[in-house]
Amino acid sequence: MGNTHFNNSVARVFLEIGNESYTRIFQATEERNTEMLNLRTLPETESFQCESCESNCLIDMELPTRTDGSFKSFMGYCAISYRNSIQWELQQDAVTDEEGFRRFGEFFMVALGTFYSPQAGMIFEIEFSSGRTILAITGDVKAVNHTDERNQYTVSNGCMVEFIVDPRVISQTSRRMGNMGFSGMEGSVVRISRVLECRAEVLNEEEMDSVFS
Repeated sequence: MGNTHFNNSVARVFLEIGNESYTRIFQATEERNTEMLNLRTLPETESFQCESCESNCLIDMELPTRTDGSFKSFMGYCAISYRNSIQWELQQDAVTDEEGFRRFGEFFMVALGTFYSPQAGMIFEIEFSSGRTILAITGDVKAVNHTDERNQYTVSNGCMVEFIVDPRVISQTSRRMGNMGFSGMEGSVVRISRVLECRAEVLNEEEMDSVFS
């Protein structure tokens, strides 16, 4: 197959997912930013979407069926006290915004179950049914004994996304209800996507002919 079927935005993307390496070939289309043309199979619980072959890639993570995540609990950042940890290091460069959310740069700091984030410091894009989408970094990881058998949500309240906050600054309503949904994070969780840094290179004509022949 010749390169006349493809435009100049065709690129080979190299991804590191855990201990596995994957190669993807993408081509821009009018319908969406990128279209998958060739791939190795990802685990069944993950699907691949690349927003920009030159910047970030997203791995859509499976959502639980027993909760919609509309309850979003919070934890005080001062509860992170173990100094020899990623959690502690992240807090040293974090700030509290006007609504009481802890922020690491542009990222909201959250705690997720190990299904999504086996360690702190991982970056996610989270979308709510309200239409709001946020970028988040795991500033802590939910305790396994507090979460369901797949470690996706807290069993006691169905919380998937727990926000790290300064309890002295959050609204009285959020503090009283124990739910940061009352501080602009309304709605159920409709998407959690792991953000991966990818390395991409644009294919030349010879490489495209080789890949798509």
